[in-house]
Amino acid sequence: MKQTIIAIIFIGAASGIFFGWSAPITENIKNLSKDIRDLEGVLGRFYDLRKSKNELMEVYNSISARDYNRILEIVPLAAGEGDLAVEFQNLAAENNLLLKKIDVKYAVESGKKSVIKEILPYKTASISLTLDGSYDSLKSFLSKLENSLRVIDIKTLSFNAGTSDFYEFNILAQAYFQASE
Repeated sequence: MKQTIIAIIFIGAASGIFFGWSAPITENIKNLSKDIRDLEGVLGRFYDLRKSKNELMEVYNSISARDYNRILEIVPLAAGEGDLAVEFQNLAAENNLLLKKIDVKYAVESGKKSVIKEILPYKTASISLTLDGSYDSLKSFLSKLENSLRVIDIKTLSFNAGTSDFYEFNILAQAYFQASE
């Protein structure tokens, strides 16, 4: 009987030592297994993102140089104040209008700090034009501006009457260009 009690005590002590020593290791193994599953999920998302990136790069690389240049005409990389002035001067001359004045002002971010700041992929420039000419010339000018690739919004149009179908037109427009980070 004494031997049975001693055997039970030794078995109990051995079990206590084994489970006391192995319980933290077992808990650590469970935590590591969970971390491995999480990392496998992240790795799977990474592979999906890499696949999407490669597909987008294939599409980007398939764009011809001509088409890429046309895209840059729609929303150029920089504001190009001089380019805008030349473009409007040429357009005015083509349509028998006299470009008397052009003023380009770039939008400035306000000094207000907001909790959520909206980041847009483009910036804007306000363009003020003063043109002299006939009404038909202005219609032709606006038609060609509308059909150009460059994105320009006409905000306001006003005019002062002159002598016999000769007017002074004031146009306020907005041009867009890509924001550089």
